[in-house]
Amino acid sequence: MATSKSAPALNLASAALAGAVTLVRPARFPRWARRSLGWANTAGTAGSVFLTVRNRDDLPPEHPLHRAVAGSDVLAAATGGLMLITSGIGLKADDKVEQFLLKRGVKHPRIWMAVGVVGVVFVAKTLQDAGSKKAEAMREQFKAADQDEKRAITDTDAKINRGIADDTAR
Repeated sequence: MATSKSAPALNLASAALAGAVTLVRPARFPRWARRSLGWANTAGTAGSVFLTVRNRDDLPPEHPLHRAVAGSDVLAAATGGLMLITSGIGLKADDKVEQFLLKRGVKHPRIWMAVGVVGVVFVAKTLQDAGSKKAEAMREQFKAADQDEKRAITDTDAKINRGIADDTAR
């Protein structure tokens, strides 16, 4: 994750890139290129799901954060599946939106589509960053509580052992 100072700039850069890509009409590409895009989308989605599922932390299995990790795995798989389903639909929707705007008399519809994409991507990435910051803060809070609990158990064990040692010495 980016630092808080550079996150808005990175979000804007990502949004601008998405907008720039929107300026390109997919219908101009040959059929084999559009199909290759679908396969690349499939490979990218499979890779991201694999990396999400593989990325485990060092918390014990009974820790409450593992439920959140399992939930995020399900969410990543569902999102990946949705991306696979919509990649072909997305190309058709792109054409439909462009035709809709042209019928309404909008000049340069791809530019307006790009502006919309920039707005949506910027808001989505900003919300994603906010969620990541909140999740990281919760994780640190859980780790601190876990360390406090371990320290309390160690202190209690030490007191019990001293009490037993004192009783046996008498």
